[in-house]
This record gives sequence, C-alpha cells and structure tokens, in this order.
Amino acid sequence: MTPTTAAPLSRLPRAVAATSALESAAFGVLWVDHEGGIGFANKQMESLLGYSVPELIGQKISQLAGFWSVTEWQGTVWQKAAAGPIAGVEGAWQRKGGGSCMLEVTLSRLMVAGQEFMALYFNCGGKATAKSAAKPSDYPTFLDSVPSGICFVDASLKILQINPALAHILGADVAALVGQNIATLLTPADETESRWNQLTSLGLSEWSLKYRNPQGHTFHLIIASRAEANDPPRFLVTVQDVSERVQLKRLLDQHEHSFEHLARNTPGMIYKFTISPDGHAAFPYASPGSHDIWEVDPAEVRTDATPIIKLVHPEDLEGFQASVMKSASELSAWEYEGRMITPSGKLKWFHAASRPELAENGDIVWQGLLMDVTHQKAIEEELKVAKLKAESAARSKADFLANMSHEIRTPMNGVIGMAELLANTELASRQKHYVDTIRSSAEVLLTIINDILD
Repeated sequence: MTPTTAAPLSRLPRAVAATSALESAAFGVLWVDHEGGIGFANKQMESLLGYSVPELIGQKISQLAGFWSVTEWQGTVWQKAAAGPIAGVEGAWQRKGGGSCMLEVTLSRLMVAGQEFMALYFNCGGKATAKSAAKPSDYPTFLDSVPSGICFVDASLKILQINPALAHILGADVAALVGQNIATLLTPADETESRWNQLTSLGLSEWSLKYRNPQGHTFHLIIASRAEANDPPRFLVTVQDVSERVQLKRLLDQHEHSFEHLARNTPGMIYKFTISPDGHAAFPYASPGSHDIWEVDPAEVRTDATPIIKLVHPEDLEGFQASVMKSASELSAWEYEGRMITPSGKLKWFHAASRPELAENGDIVWQGLLMDVTHQKAIEEELKVAKLKAESAARSKADFLANMSHEIRTPMNGVIGMAELLANTELASRQKHYVDTIRSSAEVLLTIINDILD
C-alpha cells in the first residue's frame, strides 16, 4: 500500500520523541493520536513496513492495520488502554509495495508535554516476520524505555518486575525494589486514603494521589491495575507521573482566577461572541458585567445569543445586524454604538468594538469589550442643549449690540455735529471754551461706545 493523500499531521510532539531513546531503539515504535494519525515513527519502522519515516508521518493507523477501524481505535482500543498497557496484540500490517506481515504489538497510553497519545511497541526484534508460535518473554524489554512507571506484583503486592521509570519515581534502584511491597513503598503523602487493598479484588482505576519519595521529591500520580495471570496470580500496575499536568492546571487556574477577578472589576462587559457556519450566534464567554448592562446572566447566552440580541432597540436592530455581518464577511474591525431596552424597561446606550478571527471549525469569533455609555450620552445631550442656548444668547447679544449701535451712535454723532456747527459761529471766548469741551467730551464718549459695540 502506498501513501494516499496525507492525513493532517498528528499533534504529537515529535521533538520530544526525537530526544528520547525511542528514536534509536532496537524495536519499532509508533506514536498515534486519538484520531488515529501517526505523529512519530522511529527508524526501525522502515525495516518493518518498508515506508520511510516521513512517509509514515500523517498516515492513519487504519491504513496500515486494517484490523483497527477508526471507530474501534477511538472507542474500544483507546478506552481499554486507559486501564494499562495492552500486550500481545497480533495482526496483519500492510507493507509498502503490497503484501503484509504478521506483527505483535503492545499498546500503552502516555502523556507527554501535556498531550496524550498511544505508543505502539513492536515485539519483533526490529524485523517483520511471519506469525511465530514462540511465547513473548516474561518481561518485555521495551518497557525499560516506556516513560510511565510499570511493575508486576503478586497477590501479596510484592514487586516481581519493575521498570526504570517507576524506580525513578520511588527513588531507588530496580534491583533494590524487586521483592518489596508496593503498598509500603508507594503511600499517599497527604490524607488521601490508600486503595492498595482493592488491587487484588476490584482493581485500581484512575487512582490519583500525591507521593513524596525518600529523596523528598513530590510527584502527582495516577495509578491503575489489571490482572495479568491467574496461576499464580499476577497484576500489572501502571503509575503515570502527571506532575507537569497538575502544575500546568494550577497555573491555568491561577490565570483564570486573575482573569475573572479582572473581568469582575472591569467596567463594562468582556465578551467572546461567535457565529457558526450555520448562522447560530452565542456568547461562549461573557463577564459578570453582562448582568449590570443587559440585565442578563452570562449563562443565559453561553449557547444562544438571543437573550441579548433581542434587547437591541428595534430602531437600531437592523443597523446592528448589518454591521456584524459586514465585519464577518470582510473579517474587518467592528465598532458599533446603539441603544438597548433592558428587561426592566430601561433605555440604555452601549458601545462595542472588536476584530473578528476565523476559527479552525469555521466559526467567526469576536473578542472585545462592550461599555454602557448611557451617562456619556446624557452628558453629550446636555452639552448640545447648552451649546444651543449659548448660540441663542450670542445671537441675542449680537442683535442687541446692533440695535444699540444705531440708537447710541446716532444721537452722539448729532451732538458732535451740532457742537462743530456751533463752534463755527461768533462766540465769546468763554462760550467757545464750553463748545470745545462739549465736542471733545462727545468724541471721547463716542470712542468708548465704538470700542464696546465693535
């Protein structure tokens, strides 16, 4: 079988694998994600299946192992591996150029860099062989390269076999741990109740505990078990170190708490608004400010934006919808200011702005801030009224001054003119002095009036 159109590259971090011993291991290794996409293959897979490593990356596991359908891989196989490694899975694998070979693999779900995947270890010594009647070894040597802790215990919980990963967690050498009681070695560091007594009866599944080894190193672990043999009884115990995941979750919780605190104390409504390809609108996130502004709780619009959209003023609704659709079709910046009528009947003004993004699933997403600008609008209206009043007063003043200019200047010019005529008549010295005083005083007064009126 030759590779067809490559499936999307797996999300598994190849860089992590490349730095591990698996890259040059003597056995074949594949890392496959939940969707069945191959994200890592080591060099041994080239001799097993005939494909080069780049040809394997991106292929679907169902293309190589026809006995696993996509549905079965995502369901039965993935769920069964949650309880622990699945050993001895044998089937026909397709080789490049045609033909197939019988290979036996062990599957183990692992967590690397916060991502989960299924590791497939090929128990064939690096060669593709026909089905063999030989029994697998009592302890698969590839477990020494598995990053999760694994051990086999008997009915008394005595360790029969243990891999280096679990020995590292317990803070001791492999040889020193064989024969010791796992329940005595691995006890919860806090008040969590021990569940080791359930291993031989009910089994262990997703038991989370905090553990501190003799060196003082603290681990967050998830422990699971399953019966491997009945005569004599033997149990497989897997110990997964999720300390990094717990730390990341703690940091995420801290960031979420900080964001929620910021959102609660930010005036306005911080929002994430989405429109799906089928036109459905929702607010997957709305800060508590949505209740203060719209009188709508965030939970009411998490999956349906209708409770908020229907509050937009009827006269503004068409323009609001048109602005959103224009922003969506062009992926252009969106800014809108309009009115709303709250459920209690209050008329408010709001202003919102954002820039949309196209999500991988086809949704168009706006993330931004919506503000209640009712108070600002009231101030703007008051300023408009004050401006109109001021302009009216200015016009009245101008009209008044225009009238006063005529009413005052006309008689003053008459006084000055008559004084000049009188000065040109025969007057006694004292009379001439009086006339000159009247004229000069009138001219000074007219200058003052001109300065005031002009």
